[in-house]
Amino acid sequence: MHSLPIRSLERLSLRVLEQVNEAVAIISPEIRLAWVNDEFCRLTGYCREEIIGQPLTLLRSGKHTEAEYQAMRKAVFEQGRWHGEVWRKKKNGDLFPAWLTISAIYDDENRIEYFVDLFVDIERLRLERAELENLVNRDPLTGLPNRRLFQDRLETAISRSERHQQAFGLLFLDLDNFKQVNDHLGHRVGDKMLMEVARLLQECLRDSDTIARLGGDEFAVLIEGIDLAGNGRKALERVRQALDRVCLPMPDGLRTGASLGLSIYPRDGTDAASLYEAADANMYADKRARR
Repeated sequence: MHSLPIRSLERLSLRVLEQVNEAVAIISPEIRLAWVNDEFCRLTGYCREEIIGQPLTLLRSGKHTEAEYQAMRKAVFEQGRWHGEVWRKKKNGDLFPAWLTISAIYDDENRIEYFVDLFVDIERLRLERAELENLVNRDPLTGLPNRRLFQDRLETAISRSERHQQAFGLLFLDLDNFKQVNDHLGHRVGDKMLMEVARLLQECLRDSDTIARLGGDEFAVLIEGIDLAGNGRKALERVRQALDRVCLPMPDGLRTGASLGLSIYPRDGTDAASLYEAADANMYADKRARR
């Protein structure tokens, strides 16, 4: 089996550490910085020339006690590793929370040769997690919840309403002749129309209501806190009046608009499937009547 010379392996290891997204520092047994990667410099504000050879205490934030640092040091020396959340200080004095992992690296005689200090900005992790959640749960065009998130909100509403004996409404809508909008006016106009529908729905409904784009030209609204006497119908009419403002002139006498269907828990069903079915049936009845 072919193996690389030791020096080549060391150079390769440093090149690998240079490419990772985490901030990495190699620390000498005297707890001084021996090497850092670009991400370390970007995150802390120090350049290599001014940080190499400096004690690791340069990054201390002042938020941790000496006893905490000693416990961290003891874990690394006795167990070879420590990880947890710490506060660190940048060159300009700003403090930031970091998720830190310190690992001991041993020589052939099992003596600590150096430490690897690896950390990430927790705020960056939070932003990346939020971005991932948006990708999973939000429609990229309108920013509204997608079918996945809406289904979760609907199931939550059913459980809550069952406990508190409350009604809520499920409103379905799709845009009439939307395919012709795309065919005759182009997908860019179609996308603008979808974004305008999303905006108008947000304007005419309450913050407590969940508006979602299920896909294509299909939208759904979870209308909280309604009664069976008719305020669900009032919400439906507000939506209808709002969406009348997005009608576009079309060739061959076609017109755009929206078909709406409302179901109410528990009158029309007590589970997601039955509520979907009732709202969908009412929406297609509305579409036939509009034609």
